[in-house]
Amino acid sequence: MRISLVAVALLAACTYPKYVARKIVDCTIPTTYTANLLCQTHNGNITVAGESNTTQVEVHAELSVRGYTQEEADANLLLLEVGREQQDGTLHLFVKYPWEELSNRSPSGTFTLKVPQDLGLALESHNGDL
Repeated sequence: MRISLVAVALLAACTYPKYVARKIVDCTIPTTYTANLLCQTHNGNITVAGESNTTQVEVHAELSVRGYTQEEADANLLLLEVGREQQDGTLHLFVKYPWEELSNRSPSGTFTLKVPQDLGLALESHNGDL
């Protein structure tokens, strides 16, 4: 019984996608009609700095994803992007990707943001620091 459990653990370790592809996305978003910012990532950190003399959100996002080969990881990376939606005075930033295709490929997004000091914040990360 113990041998079969070890064998299952070893087989699972062999099938983990080990190759990683990364990219950086930088953008600036005006906050003319924005009172709140909602930033979400499932895997990754979110860091925010308030700036006194700005009317925009500066976004620096580091995206990564895995694959069983480097070619697969690179192709998977093309499916990741920084999503952004603005509605009812709230700017929503998130890592956008097809869940069905990449859910077991560890898609990750780390955000570093510079925002106006008076902007309301809601930050969410399942596996990361805020």
